[in-house]
Amino acid sequence: MAREAYALTFAADAEAGLLALGRQEFDLVVLDLMLPGMGGLEALTEIRRRGPDQVIVMLTAFGSVETAVQAMRMGANDYLTKPFKNDDVLRSVGRGLSHRRLILENRSLRQALQGRTGSWGLVGKSRTMQTLYSLIEAGRPQPLYRSHPGRDGTGKEAGGARHP
Repeated sequence: MAREAYALTFAADAEAGLLALGRQEFDLVVLDLMLPGMGGLEALTEIRRRGPDQVIVMLTAFGSVETAVQAMRMGANDYLTKPFKNDDVLRSVGRGLSHRRLILENRSLRQALQGRTGSWGLVGKSRTMQTLYSLIEAGRPQPLYRSHPGRDGTGKEAGGARHP
């Protein structure tokens, strides 16, 4: 297996980690459940409040099924118990970074499309799309006007055929 290289930032406690998150954007947060001061679950809640898209992997030596379920419900993307194997951490980080790439790509595409959609929410300027727009427009409800052939003065308007 090839070695992975990541730029890391360490924080001694949740408060320092939250300060770092306030200064810059991180692709992934690895958060221990047991921290001095603010606990891991409380920090998880605060991180989620500040950045709902932040990818978070929880770590703990005191794991239980209930705690893992709670962390996942609170927004952790993954949960690892100590002692863990390096391959498990790399796999979890890899999944988290893939998820992060999708989030960033989605955000970028939304920004690129903002204001570039037609009135139907469709995007495209090709001849095919222009034809589609025309078909949609033709299918829209149109004002109804009835036409009754015949010469003026023959009483056709007295028969109830009125123009709306």
